[in-house]
Amino acid sequence: MSFDFGDYLNLAEALVNERGRLATEEACLRSAVSRAYYSVFILARDFTATKEEEIADFDSKGKKLGSHERIIEHFKNSCDARRQKIGLSLDRLREFRVQADYYALMRNRHGGPLLLLPSANFSVSEAKTLLSAIRSLP
Repeated sequence: MSFDFGDYLNLAEALVNERGRLATEEACLRSAVSRAYYSVFILARDFTATKEEEIADFDSKGKKLGSHERIIEHFKNSCDARRQKIGLSLDRLREFRVQADYYALMRNRHGGPLLLLPSANFSVSEAKTLLSAIRSLP
């Protein structure tokens, strides 16, 4: 039986709701941000593979794209407005995930502090919306 990566979203929600009980509040919230992102990233990646869609290895300026960037850019550069929105939202979740996973002091894209509880709540909520959006694509 294969793993349903959508279960990461259930875990993310539980981490937010049980923050401070399972581990420190900060560890729970950072993990929630990360798991929320991965729940939709994997679904988006698998969606493109299932549809046998061609994914670019380089951006329009010739820069080599990593696996996450490739999927996000694929959606953002689509002619379909629904897919573009998915790409933009996934990109935003990835920014939060990178901050949560790699930086002791989380910062927003303008350099200001990123508040952890609102970031975790946003990530879970946005991931729910994205899961539904991706699953509804033809």
